[in-house]
Amino acid sequence: MINIITSGDVVIDNTTLSNFSLAGVFDLLNDIFHGAKIITISVKTESFVITSVKQDVELALKSGWLEIKELYGIDMLSEYYTISKNYPTKISNVPKLGDGEAASLIYAKYQKCILITDDNGPKKLARKYGIVTIGSIGLLYMAKEMGLISLERCDELFNLMRNNGAFFPKKYRSFSDCISDLEFKFMTVEKR
Repeated sequence: MINIITSGDVVIDNTTLSNFSLAGVFDLLNDIFHGAKIITISVKTESFVITSVKQDVELALKSGWLEIKELYGIDMLSEYYTISKNYPTKISNVPKLGDGEAASLIYAKYQKCILITDDNGPKKLARKYGIVTIGSIGLLYMAKEMGLISLERCDELFNLMRNNGAFFPKKYRSFSDCISDLEFKFMTVEKR
């Protein structure tokens, strides 16, 4: 099942880029996914705020495993403007997302990509659109299942990411606490 996910194209939001960069395992994103790894221009701008994340993103772009894509077309741009906090609208029942989150979500929707984010706002809207989402914890699980890292390393990275500011559900004190929920999530994704 994980092979199905890893072979598709993914759009990566800044939260996950930052989590993996600050934990010193940025290239693990490239190791996990075999399809295109995409960021939007908005995410590139956000990622350049922290020097170490900027360096990792620049190196990945230069080496070619990470790509920058733009939103285009009336439908894609219209929907982006509707959900981005940067463009206020009179539609009050539409959730407003940060610029990078909004651009990543809309690109994933129109290009049929998996959305990689840790933010709850885009995850909720993605479910409404039928977009598969995976966060940092899910990526650690995938890396473990693929034999890229050990369970012990997952626990170390989970703690390092949390200590660096990642917002993981409070019910999880360690990566090991997540495993049964992740097994269920990945079985659910397989049935979609």
